[in-house]
Amino acid sequence: MTSFLDLLSQELQNMKAELRELSQNQVKPEKVNIIVKKEKNRLYYYKGAKNNNKRTYLGGPGSVKLKKALASAYKAVLMESLEGNINLLETIQNKYIPYDRNHIIKQLSPCVQDLDFPNTDNMIMSELFLWMHEPYEKNPREYPRTVNIAKDGTRVRSKSECIVYNALLDAGIPFRYDPVMSFRIVDSDGRIIVIKKSPDFQIRCPDGSEILVEHAGMLKSDGYAVDLASKMQIYLTNGYIIGKTLFVTSDDVNGGIDSAEIEDLIKMLSARFPML
Repeated sequence: MTSFLDLLSQELQNMKAELRELSQNQVKPEKVNIIVKKEKNRLYYYKGAKNNNKRTYLGGPGSVKLKKALASAYKAVLMESLEGNINLLETIQNKYIPYDRNHIIKQLSPCVQDLDFPNTDNMIMSELFLWMHEPYEKNPREYPRTVNIAKDGTRVRSKSECIVYNALLDAGIPFRYDPVMSFRIVDSDGRIIVIKKSPDFQIRCPDGSEILVEHAGMLKSDGYAVDLASKMQIYLTNGYIIGKTLFVTSDDVNGGIDSAEIEDLIKMLSARFPML
């Protein structure tokens, strides 16, 4: 696999070779200001400095003098660009530190370089699972009488949420269930205030982004539907995007759940965890 330093070295070689070839070319590089005048529908070109009234007549669009001036000006700018880029890339080449596993380990103390180091991806996932299992504020709302217990022993509010919970566990996706989160809204007086809401699932991704998942389970209840709509509006005004950082699953009108819908959700979420 070609590394960045290999590509940089090859680009430097290419530019240096082109600069040598230009230096051997007989065309003399000269940065000039070319001015055009139009008289009686004919164009006349002159060579001269922007702040200098002295000008040299070059002729019309097809004149030999104009072509020579263009070639000199082009070569001068090209050589200047190549020289600048060569200096820049040489500076980068000298200062660039490869960040692959082997190079990073070589920068550590010699006495530990032969030890086993954790894989970077595993380190990220380990941090996410630490976040998942840290104590956090949960929704204080009273649980229903029906007991639903997930695979890890966690009490869950409904059978459908239990299915989603277990699917996330099986997929190895780090999440928090029913957490209390703070959101900003604008009240009736136009003031920004902070309120607390509890999404069903909060997922933290390796790239630092967060995903919320709501399961709509009692849509026959008008009060439940209104509360869900209100929560969704709060999520949207706080920057969550449906289909990207906000997902909703639901029971059908008879209270059933579609396993395929849950599987599709897990596939979309798993794509955010390339190390799984």
